[in-house]
Amino acid sequence: MQDGAGSAVRECVRQMAAVAANVPAAVALTILGAGVVIGREALTVLSGLLPLTHDDEPTGRHHVGRVSEQVRAAKQAARSAGVLRRRPR
Repeated sequence: MQDGAGSAVRECVRQMAAVAANVPAAVALTILGAGVVIGREALTVLSGLLPLTHDDEPTGRHHVGRVSEQVRAAKQAARSAGVLRRRPR
């Protein structure tokens, strides 16, 4: 994060803390929760604008071979338990 953006975030957090110190606890927690949600969304948007480097490339969510093997094992277990009928060949 750049220094200018970091100082702006720190200043925003300081202002939110000052406001939260002067209001009842329920309102303070609501403000804090809203700040967290807004901060997470801002981080998501900003991270989407950054170019991906080699280390940040998204990887596959699952290994196809491993998932296929688990599916076959689950089908075999279901057939053995009598839940799933054997397919005619």
